[in-house]
Amino acid sequence: LARRSIYVEWPAAELLQAMDSNKAVEAAVLNILYRELARKVRSQRDIDRGDGVISEYRMVLSVVLADGIIHPAEKMLVREYALKKSISAEAHEAILKELDWTIDEWDQGVKRQVWQLPASKPSHRR
Repeated sequence: LARRSIYVEWPAAELLQAMDSNKAVEAAVLNILYRELARKVRSQRDIDRGDGVISEYRMVLSVVLADGIIHPAEKMLVREYALKKSISAEAHEAILKELDWTIDEWDQGVKRQVWQLPASKPSHRR
C-alpha cells in the first residue's frame, strides 16, 4: 500500500510550448493526465461503494490508528484485509487522509505528533 513517487515541475507556458512543437510530448502529457483522471474516478468509485466494505475498512483503520502508533502486526492485518476486500491503494490513501494521517506517517508507523513530542525533562526531586 506504500508507493514512492517522483514528480517533475515544469512551467506551464513552457510545457504548452513543448506540447505544441512536439506531438510525442503532447501525447505523453495527455496520457499522464488521462491516467490520473481515471485513477481519481476509480478511487471515488471505491469510496462510494454501497456495499459497506469501505466503511468497514475505515473503521478498521480508525481502530489501528487510534493510539498514533501502528504495530507491525496491525499493519499486516490491515494489508491482509485490504487485499481480501480489494481495497485500492487510492482508497487506502483517501481514508488515511480522512483520518488525518499521511502516507508517510503510515509508512513510518507513527503519527507525526507522536514522534515529534519534545523530550521530557527530568524531574528534580529532593
